[in-house]
Order: sequence, then structure tokens, then C-alpha cells
Amino acid sequence: MEFLDAPDVALEQYRREFVLREPRLRHYDEFGEFLRRHFRLTPEDAASGRRVYFRSDGGRLYEIAFLGGTGDAFPSGLEFFLLVPKLEATPEKDDIDADLWFFLRRVVEGVGGEWTLERFNRMVGLYGLPFTPR
Repeated sequence: MEFLDAPDVALEQYRREFVLREPRLRHYDEFGEFLRRHFRLTPEDAASGRRVYFRSDGGRLYEIAFLGGTGDAFPSGLEFFLLVPKLEATPEKDDIDADLWFFLRRVVEGVGGEWTLERFNRMVGLYGLPFTPR
């Protein structure tokens, strides 16, 4: 997984496909703390609408929008958009889910503490997704 800055992405070549919204990071503030630290987020980023991009191992490009303005610490939530080259078909849902799962796995690794990969793998294994460890 590779993180990119906006100037590194030619946005005019893509269309945005909404894939996930997590509006309440306050359930586990350690996730918000990790995102603030990892992406060096500031309150000014909420006003500017800063976005972060990542390319999955499968080559798909995603945009992360950080949500704010709820009275909670910024970011209070996240929205994920898949950036699809304008004339190409949207990838299979399982491929998108796998990309988001790997993103979340990376976050869990960064958060640490009680959030271990073993516990994370057990939890997501309950869903029986084809790309999760058994």
C-alpha cells in the first residue's frame, strides 16, 4: 500500500466512486489519534478539506476524506472513494473490500496496544471474507 499526496494524483483522469463512510471515530479514539499522527492532520485540514490518497497492492487508487465539524476531535470520521479511470468499469466488490481491509489492518498495526493483528484477524474472520486469514 502506497500513500500519495494530492499533487501526485491527476484527479481529472478519474471519476469518484463512493465506497465507505465511517462517521464516528470517537468510538475508539485511539484510531483518530493514530490517523492524526500518521497523516500529520491539523484542525486547519478540516477547513481546507484535505484529502489523502493511497494505491492498493492491486493498483487501485483511493481517496480518503477526513470528516470534521461535529464538535469531536478532527477527524471525527472518514469517507473512502475509489478513483476509477473515467472509461473503465468499477472493480469487483470483493477487490474493493480487500483493499479496505488491508487499509484497516495497517491502521490496527499502527494503533497497537490492545489492537493486535491476531484479535483483528479473529474479528474479521467472523465475516468469512475470502481474503481474510482463516
